[in-house]
Amino acid sequence: MGRSLSIFLLLVMTVSTVIRAQNFEDRWSGFFSFVSVRDIKQGNDKVYAASENAVFSYDLSTNQIETLTT
Repeated sequence: MGRSLSIFLLLVMTVSTVIRAQNFEDRWSGFFSFVSVRDIKQGNDKVYAASENAVFSYDLSTNQIETLTT
């Protein structure tokens, strides 16, 4: 009886920890080098630039920059 109660309490604590986990993905900001570009290609109304730590695309019609990172 004591062992099963201990296992139950351990499971409850584990589940409650997972449920209360925080997500800071919205506040994450990356610092990427827009200056040291290694390669540039154009296609489909966009310009793609590869830097040391990210790939950027610049949409020629909307003038927006999108960062593609891992």
